[in-house]
Amino acid sequence: MKNFKVGDKVERINRDYGDISVGDIRVISGVYDYGICLIGCVGSYNTNNFKLVIKEVKYKRPPRNHPNDDLYEEWLKGADIQCRNSLGVDSDWCRSSNYPNTYPFNEYRIDPNCIIPEISPRQLEIDKLKLQAQELLSQVDKLQSMDKGE
Repeated sequence: MKNFKVGDKVERINRDYGDISVGDIRVISGVYDYGICLIGCVGSYNTNNFKLVIKEVKYKRPPRNHPNDDLYEEWLKGADIQCRNSLGVDSDWCRSSNYPNTYPFNEYRIDPNCIIPEISPRQLEIDKLKLQAQELLSQVDKLQSMDKGE
């Protein structure tokens, strides 16, 4: 079992299952011996089908005169941003895949189901090291499988 904790953001990495597709990112609501539970999802899931998501800060400060400075700050902390077309009558909110790029005819907000856990600098460093360790183990597995194939 991976060392996930409540509040971690995880990404589905293996086959679609239930209402979660590969690449979907969710927040853990419960950690148990048999798996994890996710906010907005029914049931429990095997931890082997998920990886921890660590969002790297891409900018040290917001670009000048960003139209949504408050949202931008939350996005840097890991918040999911939603948008909708303000020109449409009944436009639904959906995940903004191109944030922080914005369009003048869209409205933006923080996803109301998004939980942004407070992460200490030490915990962030631990998470980065865990991710690096996972990547190294993946490289080792690839090299070992190449040796077996030769």
